Amino acid sequence: MQKEKFNQLYNLYEIPNPKEIYDFCNIHEGLVEGLITVKPMIEKYFPDFDCVLELFIDPEEPLDHIQIIVQTGEEEFNPETFQKIKDLDCDIIDSKDLPVSVHSLFLVVD
Repeated sequence: MQKEKFNQLYNLYEIPNPKEIYDFCNIHEGLVEGLITVKPMIEKYFPDFDCVLELFIDPEEPLDHIQIIVQTGEEEFNPETFQKIKDLDCDIIDSKDLPVSVHSLFLVVD
């Protein structure tokens, strides 16, 4: 992976642990491009909120992935926000610009 491509993520997301994210992206081809592609989709539903990339390591299953955390500031369950995340997930799954191989490598949460 090219460092210049990864550096584009800094313009789109907050990255508190860049080495972790870089290393994970480096072993998963197409993930950086996927994260770049999905950002406008997120902005369609959450235009006024920052997003943070965090690596989630599952200690029991090989389900490691990057979480894209939309910082809505909501502390309680909000059905409207939940619906937006479901709709966004459908957009991601249906996207022709996003390789299927990267769908399972990130998750959008609030």
